Amino acid sequence: PLSVTFNWTGTGSPGTVEWDFTADGVYDATGLSALHIYNTPGYYTVRVQAGAAGRREVLERVSYIHVT
Repeated sequence: PLSVTFNWTGTGSPGTVEWDFTADGVYDATGLSALHIYNTPGYYTVRVQAGAAGRREVLERVSYIHVT
């Protein structure tokens, strides 16, 4: 298994930060920092959504995590 801690490093106060660790459309955690454990080998795309006051931004990193 691979344990990964993700941290929001954007500027300003993002309001809400949601993490989707496998890009399946389901946000797995919320907060400025989140921990996820990958148990199966493969490449994983990670998506983070942040925003406040009606403004949302989504950042996606394709094949960002590689578990061997």
